[in-house]
Formats: sequence, structure tokens, C-alpha cells
Amino acid sequence: MIARAKDGIHKPKFYHTRIINDSFEPSTYIQAMAHPFGLHEMQVEYDTLMHNNTWALTSLPSRENIVGCMWVFKWKYNVDSSLQIYKARLVAK
Repeated sequence: MIARAKDGIHKPKFYHTRIINDSFEPSTYIQAMAHPFGLHEMQVEYDTLMHNNTWALTSLPSRENIVGCMWVFKWKYNVDSSLQIYKARLVAK
């Protein structure tokens, strides 16, 4: 029995690509602030964290490390490449 690869038979590979008019996705805080929806989405995320009592400020015990955090920005698209939603999340490092 001869495998397809040894006989030179290969299935074509199809790569799904989408053309996006505004393909700039912010990767830093400064870039997100330049975008009109950046500050709004960050404020919504912060308000949600405060409303859910996600954390409480306390004094740092000796010999303990501080857990840092960073903003992660993601744009979600529909199947037809139109922009569905802007997302901003505050995550712990």
C-alpha cells in the first residue's frame, strides 16, 4: 500500500483570511487611549470589578510580593469581518 504523500497526492490547504478595514488592535494602554472606545471599555471593566467587590485594599504584609496587573485589549469580529465588540480586561500577571 502506498500512502498519498509518497505518491505525490496532496489535498490543497485553504486558509481562511478576512479583510478588515480597521485592523489596528491596541496592545498598550497608550494605544487604547488614542482609540475612541478604549477609555469607555476600560471604565466599564473597572466599574464591573468594583461592583462585584473583586478585591479589597489592605496593607502589604512583610516579605510578601505584590501581584501586578495589566490591561488586555481584544476586538471581536462577526463572520462577515464586521466589528462586533471592543473588549478590555484587567488581568493579574
